[in-house]
Amino acid sequence: MSRRWMYGDHTTAEYLSGVAEFIRCALAHQRSTKAEKIYCPCRDCNNIKRLGDIDEIEDHLFRRGFKQDYHVWFWHGETIPDRPSSSVHEFDVQSNESDDDIYENNETDDDEEEDDEINEMMDGLKDHLDERPQMFEQVSKAAETPLYPGCTKFSKLECVSILYNLKCKGGWRDEHFDTLLEWVGEFLPEGNDIPTSTYYARKLMCPLGLEVDKIDDCPNDCML
Repeated sequence: MSRRWMYGDHTTAEYLSGVAEFIRCALAHQRSTKAEKIYCPCRDCNNIKRLGDIDEIEDHLFRRGFKQDYHVWFWHGETIPDRPSSSVHEFDVQSNESDDDIYENNETDDDEEEDDEINEMMDGLKDHLDERPQMFEQVSKAAETPLYPGCTKFSKLECVSILYNLKCKGGWRDEHFDTLLEWVGEFLPEGNDIPTSTYYARKLMCPLGLEVDKIDDCPNDCML
């Protein structure tokens, strides 16, 4: 079933009906997993931030729209169809092109670039979920683990994703990010579970080590 409506006009009856379908799917998955919060798939939360209010997620989807290439709602209970890996990549490329065309007049280049690295890591994770189910368990565990004992605002995965996104936006070198992580760990209460290096931060967000390619000539360890 086509879900082109996800990246079309947010005021149409088709989009309204589609969001209602997504909400039903997300709530059913929440009940089956007994999760307290649901991943928000809007363009800003990017299936990284979890929210406890389904109405807030619905509001995000109407105001911000869905994150790119989320045609299969695998973070909300759907399974990825079996198909050759080449077909998956071809599908993603075509989807990127159509989605970019739709948002060309609504998003700035900077907005699209901000989440590129996180998106690529998550897409790499998606491509291998059906082959390595333990990956999903590892990432889900990080998403459920409080940043420190008693913390209710951020999970371990949310904190690392936010900090790593800042690294990408600022073009920080790996050693500078290592220092930041060390200091953040010192600032947080005892028992915090923040990674101590860039290596472990990447490993947390992408258990298979599927990270984006680095530009060798870039002095800031920037990523493509």
